[in-house]
Amino acid sequence: PVRLGGALAAVSATAVAASESHVLVTAKDGALFAFGANERGQLGIGIGSEGSQEGGTSDSVGGSGGCVEKLAAEEAARVALPAGARVVGAACGHGHSVAVLDDGSAFAWGDDRHLQLGLRDDSIKALRRGATHASRPAAVSGPWLADGRDGRVRAVAAGGGGTEGGHTAFLVETKRGDELY
Repeated sequence: PVRLGGALAAVSATAVAASESHVLVTAKDGALFAFGANERGQLGIGIGSEGSQEGGTSDSVGGSGGCVEKLAAEEAARVALPAGARVVGAACGHGHSVAVLDDGSAFAWGDDRHLQLGLRDDSIKALRRGATHASRPAAVSGPWLADGRDGRVRAVAAGGGGTEGGHTAFLVETKRGDELY
């Protein structure tokens, strides 16, 4: 193993999640950093592709002016989440990523061809328009929030790839106890 440089050299990391092609690093201060492949938007920094739920706008990182398909570890980017958000857990699927925040909410981004992001109505509507991914973090709207339920996501796992697509599992604390989705 080699110590990572760049922005990550100064990060006090508390957790790391990895897929075969991308990595998420959770920092002690609650920030989330990403590096690796980004062809499905799994880094959460935009890709500017026609299949994007964001409408196909061109995104750039670090003022490069172009689409980012891959970031080396030394170029790791901070994932843009809502102001004040503190990440307490993260997971990487084959082409998607999920983060759990300290307030019990979750955000997901990347490949959504099999509705693995948990964005529900937004995902279905986007798929009907031909979109296949969300290249920026979007709030997960799981059933644990329906009918006045006050579910809080405690943990997340992701995986998949190949012909079966990706998948995501959420461990949610509810008034009835812990539930797995």
